[in-house]
Amino acid sequence: LELYLESNINLNPVKTLATKERNNSPFSNAFHRCRQILRLTRLVVDAFQLADVIQYIFTRIGALADMYRYIYK
Repeated sequence: LELYLESNINLNPVKTLATKERNNSPFSNAFHRCRQILRLTRLVVDAFQLADVIQYIFTRIGALADMYRYIYK
């Protein structure tokens, strides 16, 4: 059982398919592989969004530091 973090900070359980269930499903492993690829893609996109937020925060902090450097010189 895995936990999925939604965009509104809710943790929802996600049932992973057992090997027997995967082999008996009509799509076999193809659906499972596509699901894993989409999950990885979502993680990469979330990582880039987090990096953008961190860069924005550091840019704002840098601008404030520059402003105070000239005020209190």
